[in-house]
Amino acid sequence: MLPRIARRYCDGGMHMRENYWARRRLSRRSVLKASAAGAVGAGALVAVGCGDDDDDDDEPVEPEPTAEATPVATPEPTEPPMAGPVDGSFFSQYTGISGTTLDLHRELYRSNVYVSGQAYNNLLKFTDMDNFVISGEIARGLPEQPDELTYIFTIRDDVNYHNKAPANGRAMTMDDVRWNIERQRSSTRADGTEDTTFFRHPLIYKNIENTDYTDETNFTITMNSPQVTWLGDMTDEFNSILYPEIGEKLEDENEFGVFFFYYLVCTVIFMF
Repeated sequence: MLPRIARRYCDGGMHMRENYWARRRLSRRSVLKASAAGAVGAGALVAVGCGDDDDDDDEPVEPEPTAEATPVATPEPTEPPMAGPVDGSFFSQYTGISGTTLDLHRELYRSNVYVSGQAYNNLLKFTDMDNFVISGEIARGLPEQPDELTYIFTIRDDVNYHNKAPANGRAMTMDDVRWNIERQRSSTRADGTEDTTFFRHPLIYKNIENTDYTDETNFTITMNSPQVTWLGDMTDEFNSILYPEIGEKLEDENEFGVFFFYYLVCTVIFMF
């Protein structure tokens, strides 16, 4: 005789009401839920069945490195172009004037002489600084040099001072040249008083042995030793040819202002 539990599943007929389905009554909603679940399960099985039968695991693929972004160069800021010279512009210069004399032969400050010296002329001038080329200005040209110690100058006869008092446009003479050279060479004022403010004369006139003013257009300077740079020294702004009366007035009346601009600058040499 079979156990009772076996009998439940093996007996037919009336005994079917004792199985699971007979004992559990299903509602319509429960049937629909079960059908939906079964459809999802079947779909999952189909997806698995369509897969690759190869049991080997695929090698992991390393991602390709992404290219680094190239930095974009920032353009350098451009400076605005510099403004060029404009008509009507002016130049201003300021400097201390303690100890100034306004006398180009005795002036302490080179900046003062550089400005006012632009209105004056020298015996010689530079025409090419880079190549050390010197030429005549009041002199007709470079002096003749028969030897290492002798310089023979010839001055122009077409040089006039500015047409302002006290010169009033008169012609420059050999006496004017003599006054300018001997004044600095001896370091003395018009009254014969020695003046130590001629501090630049040693550079130019220290080694002069003798001067000979031959006539109205020629004079000769003799050195006591060869001076290689002497012609270049003669072009210095401090060595300008002044109008004697103005130079002597500056020795006694060292005025500044109207006197300086009217007499010192406006009594310059004009060459025609």
